[in-house]
Amino acid sequence: MTVIPLGQITLDPELQPRAKIDLKVLENYMQLMVDGVEFPPVVVFRTDMELLLADGFHRWHAHKALGLDAIDTSIVDGSRNDALMYSLSANA
Repeated sequence: MTVIPLGQITLDPELQPRAKIDLKVLENYMQLMVDGVEFPPVVVFRTDMELLLADGFHRWHAHKALGLDAIDTSIVDGSRNDALMYSLSANA
């Protein structure tokens, strides 16, 4: 697990299989984080060009909304297509 600044992670809308962020889930995650609940790391794919978020969009947005600068990540080396396939399977 690695802590990465939120701004270094690319949020590609095509890798987010949901139509939008669910505000109820986001608010729930934020409250749980404020209460000290630890969440699993988000999954980021390291390509030749960027760090692509593949799983953990609600967690990323909750961190951002709370003004947190960084997030725990699990980094996987791979391609954009690998990130897409992972994202689809994580949210199936």
